[in-house]
Amino acid sequence: MMNKQELVTALLCRHLSEIKVGIIVKGVDDIFPEEIIKAIASEEKHLYAAAIGYDEVA
Repeated sequence: MMNKQELVTALLCRHLSEIKVGIIVKGVDDIFPEEIIKAIASEEKHLYAAAIGYDEVA
């Protein structure tokens, strides 16, 4: 079974594969937006992202 982190990452990767700018707004507790952003972005694809409503996001 997938945890919340894996589920959100998989969902965003599947549905937002062509994005260049992303905003993650707090709606799911106990996830780490920085890790999700790193998983979606890659060496070939740059992603500008913001996480809103999460504490201590760098």
